[in-house]
Amino acid sequence: MSLHKVNVFISLSVIAILGALSIFGANYIKNPRTINDAEAASETINTLDYFVSKNTNIQLADTGGSLGQVINGQTAYYVKYSSGSNYEKYSWDSNYIYVKEDRSQAPGWYYTTSQGNWMKRTMKVGESIVNSKNVVTDYSNCASTGSRAWPYTMTLEKHITNYDLGGDLGVQDVIQLKDDYYSSYEVFFYSKKWGWVKWQLFDSKGNLLQQSVFNKILQVKPPTNTETLLCAKCISTTIPAKIAPGIAKSVTVSLKNTGGVAWKANTSPNPYSLGSQDPSDNKIWGLGRLSLSADVAPGKTQNFTFQITAPTAPGTYSSRWQLLREGLLWFGDKCGPISVTVSN
Repeated sequence: MSLHKVNVFISLSVIAILGALSIFGANYIKNPRTINDAEAASETINTLDYFVSKNTNIQLADTGGSLGQVINGQTAYYVKYSSGSNYEKYSWDSNYIYVKEDRSQAPGWYYTTSQGNWMKRTMKVGESIVNSKNVVTDYSNCASTGSRAWPYTMTLEKHITNYDLGGDLGVQDVIQLKDDYYSSYEVFFYSKKWGWVKWQLFDSKGNLLQQSVFNKILQVKPPTNTETLLCAKCISTTIPAKIAPGIAKSVTVSLKNTGGVAWKANTSPNPYSLGSQDPSDNKIWGLGRLSLSADVAPGKTQNFTFQITAPTAPGTYSSRWQLLREGLLWFGDKCGPISVTVSN
């Protein structure tokens, strides 16, 4: 229920909120293939039977990324690109399947939704549900940035018993769900065996803009730490606005852990570090990385004190610093001045 321009997985309602772009980046887009569409039957569908995968011990993949499912009671997580911090969260009762939140782009941006009716538990082919009172609450770096009304209509368009997905999956029994938010719409395909297997984005005129087909089987189980979120808030910095060329100076960058997981020191193989930004990994100030000296629990602030050395050439330079897990992702606020004047 969202979208993003580059290298990010499917989101549900972000498309409408941010515009007609998909959260599937270019490396997730596949050319359309000819599909054998059977005539949809008019029977009543048990939607949960299609929504929940019968194979939650493995992941499916499209070009460039994976999609797996984790089930915890009456909650389902569709986990994206093998990251426990990035997923779409759903729940269900006897009446509906609900979309609860979308962290596909977390921690930089994500949202929760209410009422979030996704499908009725039993639904006839061709039947629609109108979500006129739905509200989306946006978050950035773990902090709420406001709420907005977001109405949409969900239609169970088809039941196709012999849908050819190609790849490792081949012919599957699927249902086709349309998420119409008027400026554009998305179509979701759920296999009775595999759960969510395909996604498409259309403009308001019905032109196909993007699609992704999850038809490759990976013998890898999705991560189960699906409630964790890495966030960091910049508290302060002592980096000066002006410094003489070639001068070394001790500075401190303070960041607070506003997420749901501790930053671990000496975590192998993906340790936490403070790194230079704008551009990433630059050594304008003499270093590009600073390791954590101790674990930082949620709610605690870490002071990184280190020495910078000004460039010898006068000019204006950025001195921005951000946390990262080596080899995985950058996260949280960038901390430090956008411009530092280097001159005598």
